[in-house]
Amino acid sequence: MRKVEATGKSVDEAIYNGLVQMGLSIDEVDIEIVSQGSRGLFGLGGTKVVVALTEKETVSLVDEIFHSSEEAPAPAPKREQGPPRRNENPTIPRQNADRPRRDRDRRSGGGKQGDRRREDRPRRDRNDGRRGEHSQQAAVNLGEKIDGGKEQEFLVGILTRMGMDQTKVDCYACDDNCVSFTLSGPSMGVLIGRRGETLNALQYVVSLYANKSDKEYKRFVVDTENYRIKRENTLRKLAKKKAQEARSSGKSVALEPMNPYERRVLHSELQGFPGVTTHSEGEEPHRHVVIKPED
Repeated sequence: MRKVEATGKSVDEAIYNGLVQMGLSIDEVDIEIVSQGSRGLFGLGGTKVVVALTEKETVSLVDEIFHSSEEAPAPAPKREQGPPRRNENPTIPRQNADRPRRDRDRRSGGGKQGDRRREDRPRRDRNDGRRGEHSQQAAVNLGEKIDGGKEQEFLVGILTRMGMDQTKVDCYACDDNCVSFTLSGPSMGVLIGRRGETLNALQYVVSLYANKSDKEYKRFVVDTENYRIKRENTLRKLAKKKAQEARSSGKSVALEPMNPYERRVLHSELQGFPGVTTHSEGEEPHRHVVIKPED
């Protein structure tokens, strides 16, 4: 368990310096303020803020992927359904079944007129709310479907150990040096994780397994339910919103730490945005994009 002391002009600056020194995020440490510091007289003789950061005992995300299946509870057995009860679906007598229709006809001004009124009403398509989602999925070009070989078997093995043995894995060739694995099945939200962390971890270990030799490097993408496309669209909207905020306030805006791919999306989206510039600060895994208004 590591522990360091860091200093800064403010508590936030001291904490940030300590996190950079340890290479951890703020949720991975316990923070103790050792000294609040002092300004001194007329800016002279002041002391800096001192904080102590202690690393929490946590299990890495990759270890959690490999061992989560051991802790996952076994699925409850399905209850056998017996024969239906005799009075479960009673048959409506003919004379009683016709009565509600006659009542409806009277309220609507007669059977034929009521039928015409119902026919004249516009019908709502049940799939109207899903058309955008389906069209977005159809627009994604996955490439040519191929056999994923040992890398696909390796990914299936990880999913099985996670208790996700019902997940289907399809493999596509994006280009000469890129292979995409598309996952489908129940509980895909579990595989995505918080902001795609679990999905990124799966992609990372597959890439490590495939590129452990000295052969030509090959890039791998692991995705499900078009999450990466949706995440990219979200990042582009976030970039424009924060750029407008930086331009209107005249102050720099620092975004949360992101992986290199997501940072490239932000830089690309704001490359031609008037009035702002972008650059990255910090060290991995805390490197983040800063949007700065132009002078």
